[in-house]
Amino acid sequence: MNTIIKFSLLICLINLIVSDNYKKITYGIESANVESTSSVQYVKKTQTINGRSFKIVCLEDLRFESVRDTIEGALNILLRQGINVEFEFVGNVDDVSNYLMPTSSGSVSDILDDQKLLNRFSEFKSIIYLTKRRMYDTNVRSYVRGYSTGYSVIVKVNNGWVKETLVHELGHVLGLPHCDNLSCVMATNNDNYDTGLFCNKCKNLIK
Repeated sequence: MNTIIKFSLLICLINLIVSDNYKKITYGIESANVESTSSVQYVKKTQTINGRSFKIVCLEDLRFESVRDTIEGALNILLRQGINVEFEFVGNVDDVSNYLMPTSSGSVSDILDDQKLLNRFSEFKSIIYLTKRRMYDTNVRSYVRGYSTGYSVIVKVNNGWVKETLVHELGHVLGLPHCDNLSCVMATNNDNYDTGLFCNKCKNLIK
């Protein structure tokens, strides 16, 4: 078997693996009305702001039941400020191996490349991805707790500030930039001051 044929077979195999992962995430996002055998179906509906309905997708073995209270807490933070949204859990995606960072030796690490995952599924809007993995963002060149594309968000759930991180990233989806008021949830590097709430200036900017 010559080198060109071997290379062609390798490309076909890679495409099949990527396609299978794509189908899994597509199914997870689009199967909102399908009961899961491993996760309780969850729907939290309120009047939405500008049609802001978010589908929650848990990555790998993260079970929604383990973060339900945290998600409820983030939702309550928003509702207390008059920001109405809708959260809907749709299922788990089992395999994220194609979205892990490489090591210096060329092997695969256990760190999630959030940009690679978000970019691969950028056509899906208003998705909240939840992961237990450590995340590295190649745009800001730093480890992050969460990231927002302006349409969807990804949040690391065991970071100690999950509710605040989720509200912060959803704030970007609602049109907010970072804020210089350290008590505002849209500020950065403000763990000692973060109230989890939007300041008046940011609340007035919400689209």
